Amino acid sequence: HHCSQHTAFKNHLTMDITVYPNGNGSLLFKLNTTNFETQKISEYLRTELNSRWDIIPSRSAITIITHDFSCHELESIVCKAIQKWTYSNEHQPAHHQIPVCYDLSLGIDLKRVSSLNQRPIDDIIALHSGSTYTVSMLGFLPGFLYLDGLSEHLHCQRLEVPRTRIPAGAVGIGGDQTGIYPIASPGGWNIIGATPFELFRPEAEHPVRVQALDTVRFNPISLEEYEYLVEGRDS
Repeated sequence: HHCSQHTAFKNHLTMDITVYPNGNGSLLFKLNTTNFETQKISEYLRTELNSRWDIIPSRSAITIITHDFSCHELESIVCKAIQKWTYSNEHQPAHHQIPVCYDLSLGIDLKRVSSLNQRPIDDIIALHSGSTYTVSMLGFLPGFLYLDGLSEHLHCQRLEVPRTRIPAGAVGIGGDQTGIYPIASPGGWNIIGATPFELFRPEAEHPVRVQALDTVRFNPISLEEYEYLVEGRDS
């Protein structure tokens, strides 16, 4: 059954929730709340619904995909669950220190970012590694981090023509966020460095090592340190 109209309701916390059709077997629940609460509601739904459904949070919305129910049935089940949700501050975010090499051989867009922001490369590196970031969401690729907290002096537009291949571990800037490519893929972010830290390990019990709401700081390392850590990781 395909939904063609959106509906809106409030839960007992007077949180506005608007439901949009998102293709067959999929609905998007738009929440006027914080990213923290969006992530917590997603965790709650995974537990409460105990299902094989795909529950995918973004900054202020949750997409749910299932072929077990019609859209109207899915909307009813999820809305009832959200209406029972109560705010809880039980989440204890983890903090991650991630090494990054900002050598020009890896940070292939450092000069571009420097030019766009009219700041020397050393300032770009100092600003990028001097902030504490919060993981606002994961998406695009398994383990791809969208990190909030980027200095306004580093904001820059994505590339007009995305590259066909960005290497795994590349650290980039896109708009007002920074992030890390967990696997090799196409991409349009400005690449300013690379990390030997593996964000996505498909064979591990917990394949994605960093989660939404965790915090991240980047520690600058030399090219020699980077190559040594990559070699040790891959051996």
